[in-house]
Amino acid sequence: MSILSSIEKFSLIFVIESASKALITVSVKPNYKRTMKEKLFTKSAFKVALTCPTQLYYYRNHEYANQNLEDEFLQSLAEGGFQVGELAKVYYGIDSAHDIKSLDYDESLRQTKSLFDGSTYVNIAEAAFRWDNCFVRVDILEKVGSTINIIEVKAKSWDERQDHFMGKKDPQSVDGGIREYVYDAAFQKYVVANALKEQYPGQHFMVHAYLMMADKTAVADVDGINQYFRIVKHGNRTEAVREPGAENLASAAHILKAYKEVDGVCDSIIAGLTAEQPALMNATFKEFVDQMSHIYCDNRKVDTPINAGCKKCPFFVPDGDTSGSLDGRHECFAGAGHFQETDFSRPMVFELNGSGCSIKNIMGQGKMFIDQVDDLGIKKETVGNGFLSLQDRNWLQIGMATNHEGTLRRFRHNIHDGAYIDIAGLRREMSSWTYPLHMIDFETSRVALPFYKGLHPYEQIAFQFSHHVIDMNSDGTYSIRHESSEPDRQELIDFILTITRHRDPDKRSDYIHGDRDMVDLCKIVSDYYFHPSMKGRTSIKVSLPAVLNSSQFLQQKYSQPIYGSLIPSLNIPASEPIAWIKMMDDGKTVENPYHLLPSVASYLDLSEDQIEREPDYYDMTIAHGGAALTAYSKLQFSDTNQSDALSKALLRYCELDTMAMVFIWEYFYNMIKNN
Repeated sequence: MSILSSIEKFSLIFVIESASKALITVSVKPNYKRTMKEKLFTKSAFKVALTCPTQLYYYRNHEYANQNLEDEFLQSLAEGGFQVGELAKVYYGIDSAHDIKSLDYDESLRQTKSLFDGSTYVNIAEAAFRWDNCFVRVDILEKVGSTINIIEVKAKSWDERQDHFMGKKDPQSVDGGIREYVYDAAFQKYVVANALKEQYPGQHFMVHAYLMMADKTAVADVDGINQYFRIVKHGNRTEAVREPGAENLASAAHILKAYKEVDGVCDSIIAGLTAEQPALMNATFKEFVDQMSHIYCDNRKVDTPINAGCKKCPFFVPDGDTSGSLDGRHECFAGAGHFQETDFSRPMVFELNGSGCSIKNIMGQGKMFIDQVDDLGIKKETVGNGFLSLQDRNWLQIGMATNHEGTLRRFRHNIHDGAYIDIAGLRREMSSWTYPLHMIDFETSRVALPFYKGLHPYEQIAFQFSHHVIDMNSDGTYSIRHESSEPDRQELIDFILTITRHRDPDKRSDYIHGDRDMVDLCKIVSDYYFHPSMKGRTSIKVSLPAVLNSSQFLQQKYSQPIYGSLIPSLNIPASEPIAWIKMMDDGKTVENPYHLLPSVASYLDLSEDQIEREPDYYDMTIAHGGAALTAYSKLQFSDTNQSDALSKALLRYCELDTMAMVFIWEYFYNMIKNN
């Protein structure tokens, strides 16, 4: 048994408090002790085990960094899940007396049994069941005599016209797109059925499993459904609290649907009959649950071979993190991967972009590091047609990481100051562009519970935009301005139609292209530019720091406080211009401008105590899409001052997105002009 790592020495002392509560005192280092309550194998632990058995250990022991807890996009999705769950309770008429809130195992089990035994017909939210060392809380439990319906509520969208539970290519396998959710329901059915057999040996209950999901085909018939369920956080716990009037939304819950068909799929999973189980679990369902539940509850760590999936492991400490958290992925590489300490500074195969190579095939050959790659592992060559193909980018990345002249030889003529930039290709591409150039970015939101009447679940809405304009003079000089004509709604609509392509309403398979159809700057970067720091990626959040560190011109220009004055901005006053370029402590590396964006709290007159009381709200910085989604959701419940602060932070973030496009264009333009 191991708590922190296999190389640390420690002792375990078990103190049995009751049949279902064991306190474990763990002494890891001299003068350091902590106490943990007994852990049971829950739905969340089961989900982690399906991903990777080793991750179970890191998930249970909170000393390990977990990036899923820091991912604001995932948090935004989770908040939507809480709201969907609360609407489902309204749909089933569940009030607070039938909603079990206790997080204590014993207390939630006691409350469930009391409600379960108290009526022949009853609906219970978060009904708790324990069997062996497995524990589940059922989103909605519907008891109808001896029939027990388990309704697992998911924020996932579903269209019964095209979605399916079993795979199209292999009808014996659960479809990968829905597998996680069906297995969740199967686990609950397995635990509840066995718990009822154990608790009521003389009775026969028929347990059925359902999934309740957002129906893609449904349309909201009420404005602001989302606003009836306020997201509230209590420490690490998040819940959706009903606002007045929420109890009248039962009819609006038609946007959710339950599918009984999942019951048969669950039976097949539990019986070990679905074809994906050997590859997914290396065991049948029952064997897997038995193994994983004991490993988890005993707090044992099992080694899993290093594989391509390790790239997505969330249990790692990112560069610059000073929290002192342990790095689970590092431990796996040192253990199962047999890494030496010097290996951690070698670029890994994970860093290659999987679109132009097969990471799985490469790792299958025992190659973990970029300097070991001599074959990209795929047979079909992608064609660049005069620009970088996906495989070209992979070879360029390998060459720059290893400085292997043989690999770099064919790229060498386009490498300038440590970056690859195809100046001739950019000149050819950009010569066809018509000025003024419009750099446009929209912030959009997709939520399970629509904000407005007439929208489908997860229908995309644009809630703000930013627009930078680059005007070109006859002598080759240019000017930049940030603008908006938001009050001119029709003018904006007409303008958007000229720069986009959209489906022909008469011929749904055909597109109508605007006179000045948009150019995808991401594709331009992918075709003509590469910097080692990008590690195969091309998003604007990755491209911007690379470009700023490539360009002395941009560093000199934007280290001066000219933005807001010489370059007009709608959000930064001319009297208080800012410099976008600041160097990090090493004096050589440009600080990512997204890290310089002000926090929401900076727009409010708040004391330190107020910020500390609600750090998730006031101390948030909107510096990426996940945070923007979260902020827009918060706007639905904010007072005037809070809304003003959130709006300002959102506008500053969106403005930087289009200014980032300007930076990239300026770099390319000046390289063309001066070479």
